[in-house]
Amino acid sequence: SSYGRLSMLPRVDPLLPQPSLKRRIIKNLFTNYLTTFLGLALGFMLVPFLIRKLGNDAYGLIVLAESTIAFFEMASVSVRMALSRYATVALARKDEEEFVGYLATVRYILLGSALAVLIIGATLSHFFNQIFTVPAAYAEQSRTLFLLISLAFASVIPNMVYWSVLY
Repeated sequence: SSYGRLSMLPRVDPLLPQPSLKRRIIKNLFTNYLTTFLGLALGFMLVPFLIRKLGNDAYGLIVLAESTIAFFEMASVSVRMALSRYATVALARKDEEEFVGYLATVRYILLGSALAVLIIGATLSHFFNQIFTVPAAYAEQSRTLFLLISLAFASVIPNMVYWSVLY
């Protein structure tokens, strides 16, 4: 197959000592909680700084941009979750054809999602100032920002198929 052989996947060396499942779970929980805590702490420190430096109006555009990214994320998250489940089952059964089929199908679905994000983003960007109340000083920058966010996210969505398999 042009996608490589399943036999080329990394294998766990049975001769090396493996950490216990309990230890791995505790380590992963601690790491996840630490990451979440650091993200929250960073947010609490950055928000006042950004408001002071940028002002309320410009900071509001950042919040709007972050909300847009979160909204666009919905275009792909369920597809990625389904792929990670079904692709893992296909790999466990060593069914390379089914695995490659899942990758190809989801790749096309994500390409369609990317196209939808691009069309919706470009349309909303064009009518941005009519949809949102934006100060005149930031009108053109906000339209450009929204268009660039849409383009960036649309270019990333098709490659999320590979992220799903890694999870």
